[in-house]
Amino acid sequence: MWQISIALILLGFILAILFLQRFINENQKDINKIIHLDNKDYFYIVLIVSILFILWISADLYHREEIIDFISFAGTVTSIILGVIAIIYSMIQSATSVTSQKALDDSAMELNGIVLELKEQITVSNKVTNDLETNYTNLLKKIEVLDKKLDESIVRLDRVEKQTKKDIIISPFEFNFDESDDTEWE
Repeated sequence: MWQISIALILLGFILAILFLQRFINENQKDINKIIHLDNKDYFYIVLIVSILFILWISADLYHREEIIDFISFAGTVTSIILGVIAIIYSMIQSATSVTSQKALDDSAMELNGIVLELKEQITVSNKVTNDLETNYTNLLKKIEVLDKKLDESIVRLDRVEKQTKKDIIISPFEFNFDESDDTEWE
C-alpha cells in the first residue's frame, strides 16, 4: 500500500510543478529558462507518471481475485458502452453522408444546367461566327466585283480622255463650222 501513497505523492508533486510553471510571471525570464516545458513535455510527463502509477497498482493488487473480477466486469461494461457509441457514431456518419450526397447531387444538377446553357451559347456564337464569315466572304466578292468595275471604268475614262484630247487638238481645217453650232467664241 505504501507504493500507492508514494505514487500519489509523486504525481501530486509533478502536477504542482506543471501548474506552477504555467503561472510564472513573464518578467522573470531566468525562471522560465530553468523550467521551460512545452505542451508535448506535459504530455510525456503525464504519460510516464500514469505508466508508473499503473505498474505500482498492478504490483500491489495482482494476487487479489476480486480486483481481477472487478477489472473484467469494468472491461465488459466499457466494451458495451464503446459498442453503443460506435453504433450511434455510424448512424450519425450515415446521416451526414446522405446529406453530403444530396448536396453533391444538387451541385451536379446545377453544373449540368450550366453546361447546357454554355452549349447553347456556344452553338449561337458558332452560328453568328458562320454568318459573319459568310457575310465577310460575300462582302469580299462584292468588293472584288466593284474593284473590277472601277478598273474597267478607269480604262474607259482613260480612253475617253485620250479621245477627247485628240478631238480637241484637231486642225482648224478639219473642224466643221456649222451655223447650227451654238458655240460662242471670244
